Amino acid sequence: MCLHELGHILSAMVNGGRIEKITLLPWRFSQTVISGSSNPLMDAWMGCVVGAVLPCLILFFIRRIKNKRYLHVYFGVFSGFCCVGNGAYLGLGWMDRVGDAGDILRYGGSVLGMIFFGVVSVSLGFYLWHRCIEQMRVR
Repeated sequence: MCLHELGHILSAMVNGGRIEKITLLPWRFSQTVISGSSNPLMDAWMGCVVGAVLPCLILFFIRRIKNKRYLHVYFGVFSGFCCVGNGAYLGLGWMDRVGDAGDILRYGGSVLGMIFFGVVSVSLGFYLWHRCIEQMRVR
């Protein structure tokens, strides 16, 4: 949730928006309320994009560490979870217009774009989980 909300925050900063409120409670959906942004569609998209891509980028660099193989597996599971969570959130969220999916539709975004993002992100997450399981078997 923190990485997802970081995406909204970074986008708001780029687009001249002001952060009004950030909610990060484990028993609720996280939320970042932004006002005055020049590109609210980008702000809505960037939560899921950063929430899925940033863990994968960090995993890429962690894999370069030679003697920390266990770290690859644990962070691979985390990265897979981030991909599946963010992908399912957008890939299915358009049906009920909940959260960011509702915002994306309200600002003129495409349902097909959300479905495509969901399929790619969830598939990548499952791939990462499969690789982690294989790495654990090799040990």
